[in-house]
Amino acid sequence: MSDSPSSREPAPRVLVVTSASSPGAAVTPVLAALEASGAEVRALDVGRMSPHPGWRLWEAVLGELAERRLQQELAESPPDVALAFDPAAVAALTEARDDALDGAPVVAVAADLEPGAAWGETDADRYLTIDDEAAVALSDAGVPGDRILPVGPLGERSFAEAARERRASVRERYKLGGGPIALVEVAGLGSEVGSQVALQLSLVKERPLFLFDAGGDADAAQALRAQVPTLEIRAKLFGTTRDAPQLWRGADVIIARPKPRAIARALVLGARMVALSPEGEGEEAVVTALERRDLARPASNPLLLSSALEPLLAKPARDDDRIGADGAETVADVAWVVARDRDQVLGEIQTARQKARSARVDAATQAVESQARRARAAGDLEDLGAGEPTSGTGAGAGAGADRAEIDDLIRQVRKRSESQKKRLVDARQAADSWQKHADKADAAGETATASAARQKAERERARMHEVLGELAELEKEMKRLKEARAAAGTGASERPAGARQTSSAAGGRGG
Repeated sequence: MSDSPSSREPAPRVLVVTSASSPGAAVTPVLAALEASGAEVRALDVGRMSPHPGWRLWEAVLGELAERRLQQELAESPPDVALAFDPAAVAALTEARDDALDGAPVVAVAADLEPGAAWGETDADRYLTIDDEAAVALSDAGVPGDRILPVGPLGERSFAEAARERRASVRERYKLGGGPIALVEVAGLGSEVGSQVALQLSLVKERPLFLFDAGGDADAAQALRAQVPTLEIRAKLFGTTRDAPQLWRGADVIIARPKPRAIARALVLGARMVALSPEGEGEEAVVTALERRDLARPASNPLLLSSALEPLLAKPARDDDRIGADGAETVADVAWVVARDRDQVLGEIQTARQKARSARVDAATQAVESQARRARAAGDLEDLGAGEPTSGTGAGAGAGADRAEIDDLIRQVRKRSESQKKRLVDARQAADSWQKHADKADAAGETATASAARQKAERERARMHEVLGELAELEKEMKRLKEARAAAGTGASERPAGARQTSSAAGGRGG
């Protein structure tokens, strides 16, 4: 990465949290790219995590061991940025971020072609997708669009490097000719399925060149050597070789089972795909998503292979700006940038939450004031024209709903105030500690150490001022809410636990 931030900035501490639900085909290249960038990487597998949408209860869902491991990791080795690849792990990290004085920004890597609705229940600072279509799906799930960044497919680095070479150049080097080429991944198909595949390929009208990738499957290689010459098709065979990425790059179409690794390779290389015998709803959904992008056709069994392959061979080769994009490398770059700008990134969510909560406070208090105006006795001349909001027939028509909303907001403001008061105390103590450290270093003549300590002390004092400013705003909001609750009536009762969760979420997760 010649243009990577790693050549200009101190290496960030990156925590990568995975679970049983994390897509291994995406995790592995991202970890490799992070390490190649020079970041200090720590990986933590928290095991099985529940996909239940009640993310606030993740401590109870994860189990005591996973909770303890994550909290211990965050306490002992506080990261500059944290990455996760599934909604449950992202939610766990954002809960920890919100509870900490100096929490780390959370980057969610949504590696699916069509991210599901569960992502909308998370609250990461950044969301990374493999393409624009996946970004739209994430936005439809409820993720704020300004936090989403398409980074490209997440595949092996060697295949991304091969994709940057012109297909024609690869074909010339390996003497593959200029006609259509289809690569067939036969490793692991078994001798019977492999024989059926080879037979169906002999029926393809275009008469392309077939590259058979047998990997380390000796049985598949042996069967092809015996069968292919009798079928009179143009074919070449290779297995475990350093040239595999380049040979894949030479193909127009990839024929393979729709497994994550094969799909990632096809996306990175800019090849269309025949998805052979997709199994289960998961693989079928992935193939459908590829079809919508005009990147694949399914062959539910080998007998349908030739009819699925021929239309793809007839299409011109892909040539767009996504070919050769190394999504894993871009994820590593994003991690560096977010770590560098962590205070600004963390402030974005808090600002959005404050605005959303303030808007709800305005709406709730104005609703109560409006009801009070409608209920009071007439006095001086007043305008009865259009524009006055109505929510019922009489003073009490909407009072119950208003009181419930006000009670919910009071709880949110109180929770945030308590959290900020704790942050204020912690920041003051940290500032004092760093100042003492600077004074001690000055006395010892350690100028560089003293300067660094003073900078950290100033950073904590700046945080104190920010917290004091927010506490002042929270105090104003609390005063308005209490006055509105009093105006709404003295019969306000505490809302049952779990009520109006949608409204609470709109005000921002984490208080």
